[in-house]
Order: sequence, then structure tokens, then C-alpha cells
Amino acid sequence: MGVGRLDADDSEHVGIALVCAVLLLAPPASLFFKPNLAFSFAFLQAIGLGVGLSSSRAHDVRRWILYAGCVWVAAILLCFASGAWPVSAGIHPSVENLLHYSRVAIGVSSRSRLLVRWLLDVLTIAVVLIAAARVGADSDRPRAMLRDVAVPLAVVVVALAYLSAGWWLVVPTGQSEGEPMHVNFEMIMWLVTAIVFGTVTKDRDRDADRVPLARPLMPDGNCFWYGRRYAIDVSPPYDPDMVIAATGCPAINATRWRGYLGDNRPDLLRGRSTIDVPAGPPFTLVQVPPR
Repeated sequence: MGVGRLDADDSEHVGIALVCAVLLLAPPASLFFKPNLAFSFAFLQAIGLGVGLSSSRAHDVRRWILYAGCVWVAAILLCFASGAWPVSAGIHPSVENLLHYSRVAIGVSSRSRLLVRWLLDVLTIAVVLIAAARVGADSDRPRAMLRDVAVPLAVVVVALAYLSAGWWLVVPTGQSEGEPMHVNFEMIMWLVTAIVFGTVTKDRDRDADRVPLARPLMPDGNCFWYGRRYAIDVSPPYDPDMVIAATGCPAINATRWRGYLGDNRPDLLRGRSTIDVPAGPPFTLVQVPPR
């Protein structure tokens, strides 16, 4: 989005408030609309908060973690308030049903073979991620491998371990129909689909080639990652609006969206090295092409 007076733009605050509300309220609320999936929602919430801790808003996320804990406690207490929870007497843990599901779904009838199957799945995901990362790798290949391969793989492995623990710890009540843990395997599909899709569709080189001189000015030549706070002052032969699309960075002399309202003021910002904003670190102002 075009930037005039960056400190007057409240859209970032609205977006952060919406993300915060969904991240903090939706997982505990699952106890009331889909309790079987509360196990998965809690894990996805932890992933979201972990991503936030690695961003420039880590100081806010630490408060969010405290708020999330309070909301979970309140939701659990409300569940107890609705009536006594039945005690599972003589009902085996969910893990006793795991082999039955695996035998029907994927033809695996032993725990050792199931573990091998999971390891092969992780290896397949690793091959796809490594191939995609190498195709689009930038000059900082170790960092790209950490970001695009190691971190997503670690998330999948931790998710499998988390669900495995759930199969051992969760016990059907006997009063409810069905197996409470089986729906949580959908979480693995959610994660793998998002990870593989995100890695395969990354085209950092193509975006940087549209504005080749942006690459030495910022990591990968774009703002498509957390904490990359750059604003661009664009000069010919480049079009400011096209630079926004190619780099994901705000352009101080672009026409979308403020320029249409006459609110862009590039002359007030041009020449500064940084642009202060109300929330987070300042934006670094760069020139494309360099002057």
C-alpha cells in the first residue's frame, strides 16, 4: 500500500487486533463448538504465538500468551460449570483404537510399521521442501534452508509427537459416540498443505528480478517476511505501484491507496534514512534505483 504519512495509517493496528482476537479466542472457544478438535486448536495457537515471538512484536506476544492462558482457564471452568464431567470407567485409552484406524485407512496394522510410515511421510515432505528451497534459494542459502526447510519440518515432527501423546492420554468417556482423537489427524493435513504450498509457490527470484536493484538494498529484495520494515522511494524507469506488487514494500510515492485521496507526501519523507511509526521499529527508507 502506498505510504504518505505512515504514522497516520491505522490499518496495521486493526489487522493486528483481528489476528490477536482470533488467535486468543477461537482455540478456547472450540471447547464449545468442536471439543474433539480443541487438541488441534491448542497446538495451532501455540504455533501462531511462536511465530509472533520471532517477529518484531515479541513484546506484545508475551502479553498475548498470558491472555491466552487466562481465556483457556475461563473456558475450561465454564465447561465444568455446565455440569459434572463423566468419569471413564473401564474404557481403554484412544491409542487402542489407533491401529484399527491405521489398518482401515492405510493398511498398517502394527505400531512399528506405523512409525515407519510416519517417518517416510516426513522424509517425503523434507524432499519437497529442500527441492523447492534450492530452486528459489537466495544468496543467503543457510538462512533460507533454516526458514523454509528446518523450521517447517520441526513443526510437522512436533505435531506428530503431540498427536501421538494425545492418543495415549485421551480416553473416550463411553457416553459419547466415536473416537475423540481421530479428527485431530486433520491438523497434520492442514500443516503439511500450508507448508508445502507456501514453499512451492514462493518465487523470490521472480519478484526480485522485477526490481533487480532492490536485492542488495534489503534481504531477498522484498518485504515478504516478518520483520522486514522497508519503505521505497521509487524513481524511473520503475513504476511505484508495480514496485509495491513486486517487493511487498510500501512505496512513499505510489498512488495506491492514499494517493487517490491526495494524502501522499513523499517530499516530507524523501531524504530521511528512517521513518518512525507509532508501533514497532522504524521503516528503513531505500532508493530504487540507488542514487
